[in-house]
Amino acid sequence: MTVRVERRDAVHLLTIDRPARRNAFDGATTRALDTALNDFEDDDGALVAVLTGGQDFFSAGTDIRDWAGEPTERGGPYGIAGRRMRKPVVAAVEGVAAGGGFEIALSATVVVASHTATFSFPEVGLGLIAECGGLFRGPRACRSTSPGSCCSRATRCRPGAPTSWGWSTG
Repeated sequence: MTVRVERRDAVHLLTIDRPARRNAFDGATTRALDTALNDFEDDDGALVAVLTGGQDFFSAGTDIRDWAGEPTERGGPYGIAGRRMRKPVVAAVEGVAAGGGFEIALSATVVVASHTATFSFPEVGLGLIAECGGLFRGPRACRSTSPGSCCSRATRCRPGAPTSWGWSTG
């Protein structure tokens, strides 16, 4: 299973589990996250979901070897980027959230970033755009429209920067 699901009372803990691929999304992972979020939203006893990855990688985004699969009916790209949230989803980010991984985090209701978290859109350095919501969610979340921000360049936002965005860090 590429997304592990644990239920702890009213909390659904969803863990992206592809460490050999840096938690990059292929079609199976997109479908697994979509299913997990659908189950969470449909569970009347569930109040909040927490989406996490590993200590070194939250998610590297799209698996460039296998691609992320088709957008899902309820969730859109990655099973989350087009989802209309009916309940809160917290992205608990440790390590790297790059490209689509950053977009997945930005798709959550709230982002909680550890001191090890880094965020970037490396595709911008290739002349591509963050097309799954990062283009408009990134600058809004980072509270920046500056050409030097990590949302408009292929640079990594380093630990500590999320606090200046108004995000919670731990």
